[in-house]
Amino acid sequence: MQISFYLFVVFNFFCLCFVVFLTEVFHFMVKFISRLFFVAIILINGIVFLISFSANSLLWMYRNPFFFPF
Repeated sequence: MQISFYLFVVFNFFCLCFVVFLTEVFHFMVKFISRLFFVAIILINGIVFLISFSANSLLWMYRNPFFFPF
């Protein structure tokens, strides 16, 4: 009877350790994915800004045909 109680305590301890490990891994993954998501948004916004800036520059240059900077 006493051996089964000790086995239960040891098993319960390992189950709790496993649950804590899973929550730590989940928390790390959420932090990591959210950081990657923000970095991806920053990169996409930068690319879109550069494309729109170059398109506006070209439109402005073709709208003024007498302006030749080179």
